Amino acid sequence: MEAVQQNQQLSPLKRFYQAQRTMNRMWHAMRYARLNLLELNGRQFVSRRDRAEAHELIRSTRALYLEAQDEFFASHKALMDIIFR
Repeated sequence: MEAVQQNQQLSPLKRFYQAQRTMNRMWHAMRYARLNLLELNGRQFVSRRDRAEAHELIRSTRALYLEAQDEFFASHKALMDIIFR
């Protein structure tokens, strides 16, 4: 993810806040993808392709969320190392 590479050039505090915002955005994207699937499940006639696309959207947003979460924890650790030196 190019945002992760750009984040590493920022100061530790800015990197932490940026990672936190990215993780929050990805969590909401994952939530909306799941709501979309729930809406599809409530309909009577849904094609397999639509269902497969909804599942793929959930998988991809979850992968992005986990990547953002890793960056968040790494930036948090770097920030704590600076604070508690």
